[in-house]
Amino acid sequence: MFTRGFPALFLKCLIVFCLLSFLRDGFCAEISSLKVSLVSNLNFGMAPQGDPSKTVQPSTSETPDNASFEVGGAPNSAYTISLPKSHVVMSTHSAYAGSRTILVTDFSSFPPEGANGVTGPDGLQMLFVGATRAPLAFNQAPGSYSGVFVVTVIY
Repeated sequence: MFTRGFPALFLKCLIVFCLLSFLRDGFCAEISSLKVSLVSNLNFGMAPQGDPSKTVQPSTSETPDNASFEVGGAPNSAYTISLPKSHVVMSTHSAYAGSRTILVTDFSSFPPEGANGVTGPDGLQMLFVGATRAPLAFNQAPGSYSGVFVVTVIY
């Protein structure tokens, strides 16, 4: 997901990196862009009204519940991972009465958030994300709930 102004910000960061590299080394190498591809969605499964909160762990490999992404870029390159800091809302368009939203919080990842990602010799690394779904209300409207969260990776 791109936000307004992102390409210009990326370009400015790239220029600053090249300038620093040039001042230090006398040349500026081209930097491969990072590409993030969704492999699987975060899945909290089915639950009855009044169900307590549920946490999906990011794990160190793909599971039926965690979200997984393939990060691709230059081989053996470090990158920073940023996850949502506030809650994300899942909602439904159910025709039933009751609460139609569910909060998702406490996002975590493997590799952990921060400057912890490193692509392998092939330029790839898997990134796994988990989070916590809030308890369901006793009047939670039945239906399929969905929402969007943003994972950012930066060289």
